[in-house]
Amino acid sequence: MARIENIEGLEAIVGKKPPALDLKVVDHIDPASQLWLSYATVMLATLGGPQGPKMLAGGGAAGFAHGSGGTLRIPHQNLDDAQAIQPGSAFGSLWLVPGMKETLRINGTVSGVSADAVTVDVLECYLHCAKALLRSNFWQAAPSPIVPSDPAAVARASCLMALGQLFEVEGKVPKLAIEVITKDWSTKPSAALKNATLWPAPPPPEALKPAKIFAEHMRLSKQKSLSARMAKAAVSVPGLVRRSLESDYEKNLY
Repeated sequence: MARIENIEGLEAIVGKKPPALDLKVVDHIDPASQLWLSYATVMLATLGGPQGPKMLAGGGAAGFAHGSGGTLRIPHQNLDDAQAIQPGSAFGSLWLVPGMKETLRINGTVSGVSADAVTVDVLECYLHCAKALLRSNFWQAAPSPIVPSDPAAVARASCLMALGQLFEVEGKVPKLAIEVITKDWSTKPSAALKNATLWPAPPPPEALKPAKIFAEHMRLSKQKSLSARMAKAAVSVPGLVRRSLESDYEKNLY
């Protein structure tokens, strides 16, 4: 098994990052991202600190969290394990809207923990493509009331993990996979996920247009290279981003 220790080692396996990829990343929560948050019912987050990474979930009615500009605010009542959050922790989050295949990513640093909410200073905000949820048929899942009894059962029941098998889609497999060696394992109820009411998933909100959000973020990018200017000009062509996404999802899930 190859050990990857740097960006060069990663790119040797999966290929170099397309030059225009970072154009979709903005450094604040813009109006399009605010609209996404107003429909989001689930947040999955990772916290980084001296004791290592921690995972937590947040959930509730649509719009349970609020953000604007450089600040994201999440009420404690919508978080599992809110006590695990400490000021200064690195914060990476993914926001799901029921029925939407794309996801919103908001990354930054926890700047404050008050009696009722967590505040995050936003460093990155961008829309993430739909490929993972398309490959897994995530919104077609049928949740079971039976709690898996061991890690292997969790992996077998999950549409986003694999155990002893390849993530094969239409005869294609990924170039890279992450192996997790389990030392300790347990299950516990998640009030956040229960309150989010993910399934059965409704139709995607008409107001959310992923292609439009991708294009808007690219126009907001502060990059000024020639390739950046060319990409920004290209997204102004009516329908180009939408057609490109549709083609990519159809032909290039890996």
